Amino acid sequence: MFIYLFLFPFQYIYVKKLLKLNKFLHSCNINMLQLVLC
Repeated sequence: MFIYLFLFPFQYIYVKKLLKLNKFLHSCNINMLQLVLC
């Protein structure tokens, strides 16, 4: 349990970075689609 509490902040940061990256990739995909459609 103690080890999990110690690792939790790192998991939280990792998940936040992952979500940020996912958002970035998603917006990039939308931009690419717009370029193709225009």
